[in-house]
Amino acid sequence: MSSKLAWATVALVVVLGAALRLAALDAMEFKGDERESLLLAQQFIAERPWATEHAFPVYGLISSNGVGNAPLFTWIVAGFWAIAPSPVGVTRIIALLNVLTFYPLWCWARRRMSEWRAVMTVAVVAFSPFYVLYSRKIWAPDLMLASLLTVLWAIEWWRDGRPWRALALVLVATLVVGQLHQSGPIALLLLPIAAGLQWLIDRRSGTTSRWPRPTTMEGVALLALVGLNLFFWMPYLQYFFSLPAETFARRKVVEDWTPELLRKAAFQIVPTDIFYFFDPHRYAFLDGAWRSRSYTWAVNTGWILLGYGGWRWVRRPQTLPVLGVWWLMIVAVFAATRILTQPYYVLILAPLTAVLPAGGFDPPRPNRFVDAALATVRLAHALSLLVLSATLVAWIAGRQGTAGEYGVAYATREIQARQFAAGLPSTEARNPELACGDIPIEVQWLAQWRANGRPADARLQMCDGWVLERGELVYRWQLRHASN
Repeated sequence: MSSKLAWATVALVVVLGAALRLAALDAMEFKGDERESLLLAQQFIAERPWATEHAFPVYGLISSNGVGNAPLFTWIVAGFWAIAPSPVGVTRIIALLNVLTFYPLWCWARRRMSEWRAVMTVAVVAFSPFYVLYSRKIWAPDLMLASLLTVLWAIEWWRDGRPWRALALVLVATLVVGQLHQSGPIALLLLPIAAGLQWLIDRRSGTTSRWPRPTTMEGVALLALVGLNLFFWMPYLQYFFSLPAETFARRKVVEDWTPELLRKAAFQIVPTDIFYFFDPHRYAFLDGAWRSRSYTWAVNTGWILLGYGGWRWVRRPQTLPVLGVWWLMIVAVFAATRILTQPYYVLILAPLTAVLPAGGFDPPRPNRFVDAALATVRLAHALSLLVLSATLVAWIAGRQGTAGEYGVAYATREIQARQFAAGLPSTEARNPELACGDIPIEVQWLAQWRANGRPADARLQMCDGWVLERGELVYRWQLRHASN
């Protein structure tokens, strides 16, 4: 593949990937966690701890295991809110940051594989429904791919004889990867071990490099990054180690010592896990011709690429220095500690789920016929992912969310909030199929935000639910006075 053609193809991939992430953002997922992240950011801005007696936040959003997450994401969302003070505005910045990762990912991939395989790596990241959906919400894991690029380039600079710059990137990774998700510290603790194993391999082959004296700029940068890490990590670690033992004893685990993280990664390459977001609509989703065909093609081609790529990865993980072994170690530790794994946990392995099907572990001199066949399958896989993600985003936007994990879309919550803030109950007859209860907290927050903090009519309650109409689940809602 010529360099000009590769650049042109990547430019097209970037445009299409940006469209998938930026289109219909008002249909984004918006539930309690997104509301809480924005609320913490607003409080942070209002308290101005850098200029007042208020303390800096020690932790952020409380996770499902009852442990507060590290506070960095609160700072990040506060910065985004200051630039674009709306939920859609913040999400748009997150989506744009994910688009900006395509270029450094492309530059890294070109150093580690052929032009064609590098193009396919970027294409899978741009088009995979998992990378797309995890670029379109206000959630810390949505920034994990961008953060992990620091690890990829730290390894490159270390092996290029620029160890101090590599160390600076490792310190950046310690901050951003470590604080964006609780899987980050686990992965980072394993990174020096993987790097040490790679150093032993390099030493045997005589390719190790010495550590020169750092320049003044490198020294200043290292000191600044050490200070930033101490500022963010010391208060959080004091909080973390002060938690009672029963908090950790309540941690949910899988029943057996199985490679659950690896299984989840496999079902993103073979994208059967997309139904995690909307399982009650599985048959309705597959009822569309383009959705069904693209899903079938993505699954069938994904199985081929998973089988071949997984075999190559296990056989020669050092094909990608440090990374191949590091990813295996993360999978092994997750299995040994029986960590209950959700699909978004796979982001700690990014960009493995793109590198593996794209051919990142292919041999340097592959068989010509096998290589041609795999290139055809990879192209078909990328195109099927493109159609699958495009139809998925359009389908979710058209129905304004889904039953299941994805939930009601932001645009609907915005309409509900405006009506709630105005104190206007619904005028249509009450639907007996709808369950009534308190106004969802995300709707309450949106209403107060739209009304500049003024409380809405507390007498109203929400009656809503997914009801079966003409053989398909449809979201219906009404605002009612509690007495009705």
